[in-house]
Amino acid sequence: MEMNFKMKKLLTILILSIFLLTLVNAFTLFPKETEFSYKIYPVEKEVERHIDYIVDMNKVEEVQEIMDKNINGKTYILHKYDCTDFSRDLIRSLKQAGYKAQCTAGNLWTADYTNHTWTSVWIDERRFEIESTNGEFITPKQYESYEVNWENKCW
Repeated sequence: MEMNFKMKKLLTILILSIFLLTLVNAFTLFPKETEFSYKIYPVEKEVERHIDYIVDMNKVEEVQEIMDKNINGKTYILHKYDCTDFSRDLIRSLKQAGYKAQCTAGNLWTADYTNHTWTSVWIDERRFEIESTNGEFITPKQYESYEVNWENKCW
């Protein structure tokens, strides 16, 4: 009987510890962003003391216009018109405009999404990630919270 009581006490402490760690992690590890606002700047890659390439900002603006048209008048509805549908429509529009684009699928941890789809597009041979549901470029810092499971595949 003594052993049984100690086991119950140990189990209770373990469960409480896991609960508290989960609670702390939920509020500190991945703070949710309430506003996405940033600019895309040309990326310079130095190779042998010269700029390897600079992204054509006119093309970036053209892609932004395509993204804006893609989300205009559309509403996200899970399993009816969701991230996969936004991505497929955006990819179709980007390809019609002459850009190489693909679905990328995986997880988005800051939004507690699993099975998420977004768009990858190449501008002047440079790959950019796009959050298809809001029509914005994903910054490198934001992309740290995305986990890629599949390339060139929509869910």
